[in-house]
Amino acid sequence: MRLAVDATLVARRLKGTGRVLVGLLRAFPAVAPDWELVALATREGSTVLEESTVSAEIMTVPVGSGAIWELHGFPHAAVDAKADFAMTLREIVGFGGPPTLLHIAEPPSWRTGQGGRPLKHQLKDRLLSSMLSGSVRRADLVTAASASTADWLREHHGVIAPVVPPGIDAFFFEPDKSSSDEGEYFLHAASGDQRDNTNVVLRAFAESHLSSYGVRLITVGATEDFARALRSSVSELSLDQHVEIANWVSDARLRQLYRGAIALVQPASFEGFVGLQQLEAMAQGTPLIVLDAVGVSEVLAGIALILPTLDYRQLAAAMVDLYSDAKTRERLARGGRRFAAGFTWERSAQAFAECIGGFMAR
Repeated sequence: MRLAVDATLVARRLKGTGRVLVGLLRAFPAVAPDWELVALATREGSTVLEESTVSAEIMTVPVGSGAIWELHGFPHAAVDAKADFAMTLREIVGFGGPPTLLHIAEPPSWRTGQGGRPLKHQLKDRLLSSMLSGSVRRADLVTAASASTADWLREHHGVIAPVVPPGIDAFFFEPDKSSSDEGEYFLHAASGDQRDNTNVVLRAFAESHLSSYGVRLITVGATEDFARALRSSVSELSLDQHVEIANWVSDARLRQLYRGAIALVQPASFEGFVGLQQLEAMAQGTPLIVLDAVGVSEVLAGIALILPTLDYRQLAAAMVDLYSDAKTRERLARGGRRFAAGFTWERSAQAFAECIGGFMAR
């Protein structure tokens, strides 16, 4: 069986779907050793996959407009690759091509309700929302990253989608033995995505007055443009000496930051399944402060500090409480590590392989 995977979202800065794709492509050979894998990637993505020691044939493909690639480019490229089956995480299934599995992390309509996003992102998500019904009909298999997404697909499109959560890179399970003199700090992943609610995190940190005890807030993942906006917000809150804004960091640095943090503060408005940063942090035994939100709190009850509403005063109180309560931090750390241990890329790849194998055996 020859499986073509749309890996065109793999880029030098691995995040989100790109990280998922690399994890799955690494894991598939162990769970489906008789399959032939072909990853269709951009020139940059092909280099990243080669450096990531992915055991797959890598085909470099030209990708212009995303919608044109998804509707026509990928199906035709999968045929050219002589694939028996295709798999995409890009939320669109095109016309023609081999039988295809469509994996939905989160419905695009969840993103269309967010304000303050770049116009091109808003337009793309509206397009994805309008096209999802047709994509679901054209897909031979549909899977979901979480029970929340599966429930949404059943309610809105009448499909029963098996739930296949993501995994965690083995690197983040390894203890970080590097010495660090970071002091005490909370960590927040601030990519610029509105769902992160970074502005609320900044206001909560100011409201907590933890900086008077020498506690800092470190943010990671900001683009250059978003970092400039963050610095302006930090200055308005008179936190310049107490907030460190890091842009893109290596996995080694990220693991170190997870390990040393009092908690990862990530009150996301929704997630496909918990969130990759949240899962990675739990693998390192880092407590989480999250929001009672779709795709998040359904699985984290009892192993994370969950805010009932998105309110900076409530978040500030939660940060103070967690800072002051070592026993709660240790309890959440233990629970998080146990929870994270069950999420490997091999487990995810096995679930996908069973879905595809079952279809091919019909």
